[in-house]
Amino acid sequence: MHRLYYIVKRCIWILGFSLCLTSCRNPGEIYPLGDSEAVEPEMLSENPEESEPVTQAEEAEAKPEKLYVYICGQVQTPGVYTLDPGSRICDVIELAGGLLEDADDCAVNQAEQVTDGCKIYIPAAGEVLLTETQAYGGGADGRISINRATKEELMTLPGIGTSKAERIIEYRETQGRFSTIEELMNIPGIKEGVFQNIQNYITVE
Repeated sequence: MHRLYYIVKRCIWILGFSLCLTSCRNPGEIYPLGDSEAVEPEMLSENPEESEPVTQAEEAEAKPEKLYVYICGQVQTPGVYTLDPGSRICDVIELAGGLLEDADDCAVNQAEQVTDGCKIYIPAAGEVLLTETQAYGGGADGRISINRATKEELMTLPGIGTSKAERIIEYRETQGRFSTIEELMNIPGIKEGVFQNIQNYITVE
C-alpha cells in the first residue's frame, strides 16, 4: 500500500515538473520533435517574392542606357561615340583622340554633361561659327554652298566629318564647280544615305 502511494506521488511530481517546463518555453519558438532539426521563425521569409532570384532580363533593364554623341571639327577622329550616362564633353574629346593643334579649346565647356543624340563641334582658333539658323536654312537662303564652303563649314552638315569635307573640297578643285548638289554622290563615301541627310541644307550657288 505504501509502495503504491509512493508510485502515484512520484508520477504526480513528474507530471507537474513537465507542465512547469512547458509553461516556461517561448510560445513563438518551434522545438524539435524527435530527431528533427529545429526551425527558427526568423529564417522564414514573410514575402516569398523577396527571395526570388533576379532574372537576366531584369538585370539588363536595370542597367543604364548608353548615350550616342556626334563630335566633329578640330578633333583627331570625328564620329559618333557611345558613352555612359553622366559623361562630359571632355570624355567625348578623349574618345575622339583629343583636340587638333589648331583647335580652340575654350570654345566649348568641356565640363558640360552630354545628352543622347547631341552634336559637339570643336572650332579652330579664330573661327567664326555659323549659327544653327545660318547653317541649316535661315537668313538669306541659309544653305551652305558646296562650291564656296570651308572645310569647317562643310563639317557642320550632318554626317560630314573631316575626311568627307576634304574630299568635297578636293573634288571641286580638281573637277571644277558643282553644277548640281547631286554631284556630291560622285565622291567616295558620300552615297544616297548621306546625301538624303544633307540635301536640304546645301546649294551650289
